Amino acid sequence: MQAQGRFQAARPVLPNGLSAITGAAPTDADIFYIDIHPDPAAAVEIVLWSDIIMMFKDAIYARHNLRTLAFLKGTDFTTLSPYRIAALPNTVLEVVVNAPLNVTGNATPSSTPTAAPAAAPLTAPLTAANLQQATLAANKSTPYHTRPSLAQTRVLSPLVSKPIPLTATQLRPPLATPNSVARPPVSAAVQKPAHTAARATIGRIASHINLERLQVRGEGDKQDFVKVLECYLKAAKKSHAYAQFAVGKIYFEGKEVKQDYAKSMEWYLKAAGRGLAEAQDAICDLYYEGHGVPKDDSKALEWAYKAANQGFGPGLRSVGVHFHGGLGVVKDYSAAMQWYLKAVEKGDASAHFGIGMLYREGHGVLQNYSRAMEWFRKAADLDYSDVFVSIAIMYEKGQGVPQDYTKAMEWYLKAAEKGEATAQNNLGMLYGQGHGVEQDHSKAIEWVMKAAEKGDAVIQSNLGTYYRTGVGIEQDHSKAFEWYMKSAKQGNALAQFWIGSMYEEGLGVEEDLSKAAEWYLKAAEQDHANAQRDLGNLYFAGLGVEQDHKKALEWYLKAANNNIAEAQNNVGMIYHQAQGVERDYSKAMEWCLKAANQGHAYAQFNVGFMYANGDGVDESASKAVEWFKKAAEQGNVSSQAELGDHYREGEGVSQDYGKAMEWYLKAAEQDHEMSQFWIARMYDEGLGVVQSEKTAAEWYLKGAEKGHGYSQCNLGVLYEKGWGVSKDYKKAAEWYQKAGDQGHSVAQSQLGLMYHHGHGVTQDYSKAREWFAKAADLEDATAQSNLGDYYRLGRGGPQDFKRALVWYLLAAQQDDASAQFWIARMHEEGLGISKDSDEAVKWYIKAASQGHANSLNNLGRILYVGRGVEKDYAKAMKCFQEAAESGHAGAQNQIGMMYHQGLGVTRSYSKAMEWCMKAAIQGHASGQHNVGYLYSKGAGVLQDHTKAFEWFKKSAQQGDESAQSDLGDYYRQGLGVRQNYGLAMEWYIKAASQEDKSAQFWLGHMYEEGLGVTQNYRVAAEWYHKAADQGYTDAQHNLGAMYHVGRGVLRDYNRAMEWYLLAATEGNAQAENKIGLMYHQGQGVSQDYRLAILWCLKAATRGHAVSQYNVGQYYHDGTGVNRDYSKAVEWFRKAAEQGDESAQFSLGNCYRMGLGVRQDNRKALDSYILAANQGHSPSQVWVGYICETGLGVSQDYRAAMAWYRKAADQGDSNAQYAIGVLYHWGNGVEQDPREAMNWYIKAYNQGNARARQNMDILYQHGYRHS
Repeated sequence: MQAQGRFQAARPVLPNGLSAITGAAPTDADIFYIDIHPDPAAAVEIVLWSDIIMMFKDAIYARHNLRTLAFLKGTDFTTLSPYRIAALPNTVLEVVVNAPLNVTGNATPSSTPTAAPAAAPLTAPLTAANLQQATLAANKSTPYHTRPSLAQTRVLSPLVSKPIPLTATQLRPPLATPNSVARPPVSAAVQKPAHTAARATIGRIASHINLERLQVRGEGDKQDFVKVLECYLKAAKKSHAYAQFAVGKIYFEGKEVKQDYAKSMEWYLKAAGRGLAEAQDAICDLYYEGHGVPKDDSKALEWAYKAANQGFGPGLRSVGVHFHGGLGVVKDYSAAMQWYLKAVEKGDASAHFGIGMLYREGHGVLQNYSRAMEWFRKAADLDYSDVFVSIAIMYEKGQGVPQDYTKAMEWYLKAAEKGEATAQNNLGMLYGQGHGVEQDHSKAIEWVMKAAEKGDAVIQSNLGTYYRTGVGIEQDHSKAFEWYMKSAKQGNALAQFWIGSMYEEGLGVEEDLSKAAEWYLKAAEQDHANAQRDLGNLYFAGLGVEQDHKKALEWYLKAANNNIAEAQNNVGMIYHQAQGVERDYSKAMEWCLKAANQGHAYAQFNVGFMYANGDGVDESASKAVEWFKKAAEQGNVSSQAELGDHYREGEGVSQDYGKAMEWYLKAAEQDHEMSQFWIARMYDEGLGVVQSEKTAAEWYLKGAEKGHGYSQCNLGVLYEKGWGVSKDYKKAAEWYQKAGDQGHSVAQSQLGLMYHHGHGVTQDYSKAREWFAKAADLEDATAQSNLGDYYRLGRGGPQDFKRALVWYLLAAQQDDASAQFWIARMHEEGLGISKDSDEAVKWYIKAASQGHANSLNNLGRILYVGRGVEKDYAKAMKCFQEAAESGHAGAQNQIGMMYHQGLGVTRSYSKAMEWCMKAAIQGHASGQHNVGYLYSKGAGVLQDHTKAFEWFKKSAQQGDESAQSDLGDYYRQGLGVRQNYGLAMEWYIKAASQEDKSAQFWLGHMYEEGLGVTQNYRVAAEWYHKAADQGYTDAQHNLGAMYHVGRGVLRDYNRAMEWYLLAATEGNAQAENKIGLMYHQGQGVSQDYRLAILWCLKAATRGHAVSQYNVGQYYHDGTGVNRDYSKAVEWFRKAAEQGDESAQFSLGNCYRMGLGVRQDNRKALDSYILAANQGHSPSQVWVGYICETGLGVSQDYRAAMAWYRKAADQGDSNAQYAIGVLYHWGNGVEQDPREAMNWYIKAYNQGNARARQNMDILYQHGYRHS
């Protein structure tokens, strides 16, 4: 059918004709058609299109808009005005276009819609029996905050005989802004600031047909949406646009069928393709909301244009909304105003509201609250209930009208009674604040609860805040979490933030840091500043997410750029600490300063800290104090403590212990442990207060009980020393342990010493080493040095010189003088490293420059002996004196020795005794030994063997091996104490066990001689061997002698010669003499008198008396040399002068016989007497003989008898014979032949021939042995 001319009328008809419906009510199986009458006068072919049938309750309405298709040519058409048609109960009306559908395309949207011609009202009979006027309710299913939009108008009117004025429709309320809706004061009642991101102010909801209920008359009056959907589907499948739109709407609503945005889009597109403006606007909404399709503001705007180009009011307003919000187009408030005005011309109440918002915001026009209120009132006059809230807000804020809380309450109540959530929320707020009504928290919560139950995300979030903070309601974190979650699931950033916070803190839900991070991320991605900050915190600490300082910085920067002071401070700290970025003090200062200027106390502290250290700025203690003071006055405890430090040290301010104490006390009141520590220290040292170790202990205890390591450590010191508390090693160790367990290095080091000494704990070198190691790992220099000692000495574990050196070097880098000293020692002695005198001197100098007494002493020793440096007694003495002034006993002793030897100073035994005594009084073993030595020699003091013995004993009891050996000598010789070989042996053994070679030698001697022990040559040889192996030459000689004669060992001339040679090489004269004798006798070597005299001469020139005698004998006898009595006398005299009895005897012979000297019986007698007094029997005989004969002296038989007796008692046969002669003749004694016989027999028995002759004479005279 061709439709020509102007549209005339539309009425229900039967399908078999164009006659009207008559007769009984049709059944629901019937299909009814709309008869569309063309204007017969028109000559141009056109297509007329009817909009979708709209069903509400028990009436069916049709809204007709004339739509010209793209191929329409030059015909002027007028859009039909809305008309009401009669209700057809129990009937589903299907739309049929009773004309050919020559549709080839849709109208193309343009930037500016073509204005529709003026309406041409048509008249037709009206069946008024069951007529009702209806308006489309605003869709409440879409959360208003998810899309900033203006609600669109749905004006549905029946066909009537005359035009019916438009009535206001219920529009969706606009999104509340901070200026329009009073929210709970969240930031004032919580720990974290609320998210205050700006929200869009113009709302726009979908153009939906709200299928609420279709009353089906019949049994039960029950709703049957399945049948309704079936009927719509039938019509929709026949390309009926209204039906297609209705099906799309049903799927969109999802009330009685499963919600399916994709299907909704599918049917909307079908209807829109047939030019239905409502469907086009609905598609706009789907793209805007991202329902069933990706959110796309550009496509949403494209579809809004399609609806607007048809002059569809909501479409016009939708385009305005897009320009208003900059959605899919550049924001243009002027364009928005133009489009709103076009929509207003179509009677769109929401557009009135949009214009009011532009005036209120001052967007595109000068801000004018009065004009805004005018437009709001116009919308309200059109019964646009969503504007009620904005009007209420204007009264509440006094914008455009005088402030009037009562009127605000009235308007909020109007909106609230219509179920408007924002109004209910704000009404609750006024009840809570008591504005315009008596304050009533229960009613406040009641209204907010109503609002929240409607699904508004912001209000749900606010209700969560009420429950979280307990404002006007009993605090309930679980309910708070529940409401926050409802809001958060709708995308509310503030709620998402608080969900994250509650997961982080475990409030109302089990703590879950990973979920906290997830929710913070959701909010942060919406630019919620506090969420960005807290997400940064989680990334920074690696809580709930993998630690990532770079990501932390990214989120901190976002929050910082949103002016969050804490984030700005954190950005500064990241740059300061170089965490995830290169260190940049300038940027650190820049960001911290931003936060500090906002009054952020921690940032103020950090700015002060950077000024104090010159980080990113010129160092300025005074500026540091300024910033610390700003933060301290806000109660920032760290700044209060820093101010205490600055006043205590006088940095940036005049030193003032009183003010320091004031600030420390403020910080201490906040339990600042370091401040408590410094209060204790100030009492400990009497700084600004009366010194009181007891009060110091009390303050240390405060911090110690809170786990403050420094306080625990110092409290341990007080208990260890007994300062302010009773000395208690156990408690000291306990406090050291507590501090040490926290990683306090000094306490760990001290605890190591407690285990080292066994103070308060069982002595345990292993544990001492463990604690030293812990402290050493924390770079405690003392502990590193002590650990070096332990490795060096092998205490608590294996000895390891190399590891000892490593720890000493680490400590030495911190200028630990003790470590430097031991590094020097190890280089000097080659312990774990090659010997290096130069390196040793270098380290001794480093330690000595710090006044380290041991290093000064050792440096002095090196200069003294010239090891690695040129010998310099004067410099050595200077070093010793510096060390001695520090009380170094070793240096004092060394000074004494230098005075004793006259090295670098004038010899002075008295000063030697003075300095050695200083060392001895300090218990210095070598000093005590030297004092004993000086007493033994009478050097600088009167000789006193008793005092010498006492000092030797003091030293020996300390383990000094030299003193022990000397003490053995004193007991052996009976000097200063009664002779006691047993005690001599004991002390020699003590010294020998310390490898004292002198003691070992004397042990050999005592075993050889059987002194205090059973004579044992084998044991004697063993001890001589020990001493000989250490190079003790006397022992080497004696061991050689043992091999020489086969005593204690098998006789072995070769071994004897080896040991003699070793001793001789070291200048031992006895050994040289023995070598000479072995060459003389040809023992182990070929007999060689020349070599014999050479070796004896070596010894003789050293003053060895026996060798001197032997050389004299060689010259006397002419053995190995030409006989030379003069030289013989010379060497005899040398030996005689040393008391050698054989030399004295031989010298006497030379004087008696005039050999090499003038004959002189007197001198001969003198020399004989010297030897005789030593028990030399031949000399005693000669003295007796000279007395008997009167050679050079008066004859004296009695004296002769006495000397003969001395010799005879030693078994000398000549003396026995001479005594026999004196008895024989009665010279000097009574003649007694028998006694003479007895003496002759003794002499004879020893081979004296002359005695035999006299015996025979007496036998002849009848004398026998008595």
